[in-house]
Amino acid sequence: MRSKFLFDNLPVDIVNQILALPTPSDFDGPDTVGWGGTSTLQFTVQSAYNLQQETSLAVGGDWKTLWNWKGPHRIQTFIWLAAHGRILTNYRRSKWGVGISPTCPCCAREDETVIHVLRDCVHATQVWLRLVPSNYITNLFSFDCREWIFNNLNKKGIGDNPATWQTTFMTTCWYLWNWRNKSIFEIGFQRPCNPTLVIQKFTRKIEDNTKLVHKTPHQKETIYMAGCDLRLVGLSLIVMVLERDLVLLQGVEGFFETLMADGSKATSRRLECVILFMLKCGACT
Repeated sequence: MRSKFLFDNLPVDIVNQILALPTPSDFDGPDTVGWGGTSTLQFTVQSAYNLQQETSLAVGGDWKTLWNWKGPHRIQTFIWLAAHGRILTNYRRSKWGVGISPTCPCCAREDETVIHVLRDCVHATQVWLRLVPSNYITNLFSFDCREWIFNNLNKKGIGDNPATWQTTFMTTCWYLWNWRNKSIFEIGFQRPCNPTLVIQKFTRKIEDNTKLVHKTPHQKETIYMAGCDLRLVGLSLIVMVLERDLVLLQGVEGFFETLMADGSKATSRRLECVILFMLKCGACT
């Protein structure tokens, strides 16, 4: 009777597998709970890690291109989060079940997904239309989020300065997200009247600083520290730290005398750089 019920409601191969199972017997002892990741049925952290490694799939994308970019790390990290869909849009927050509306707070037209806030929102679209040439507009609005990000990271020959499109793209995304946040959380904030000018100015600054990284020993070097760039003259960060310590030990006059004894050229400029470095680090006031 029970087998007829099974045959009436399940495929034949499934029913045969069920009927092939041995019936419980008192001789087999009571049922127990066991961990399938080990032969002993005992749970171990190592076995759980091994199972996770076997089942996890790497998130596809040209991550090497992203991390090889020489601009500010805060922008790199933001793009990494966006590519993983991890920035805190209203759509993502609404999934937490805390009563947040998924609608975009800026345009109130669609759910605020990552691709919406960075590209499809009316505020973002207006910026992109000013930055890209007309023959690229169709491609710009044709991909899903991750594909769109990596496609633009590898694009060349776009915009007024083809060589800097990667920097322009990343900077634009970062500014769009920051302007979105400020429009929500800062009372009285207004978006720039000419956002493309702001983006292009910052892009040029990043590109100029990037060129200084590839320097000869006597050229300037730019180091990003806490969001600021600190220009040094022919000195590495390690040397600057050592010379800062000398200033702290000897005082400015003693350090200056040490430099004069070494016969160093541009001594005053070198001292100025060390003092500036100390100010940036909070080592002197």
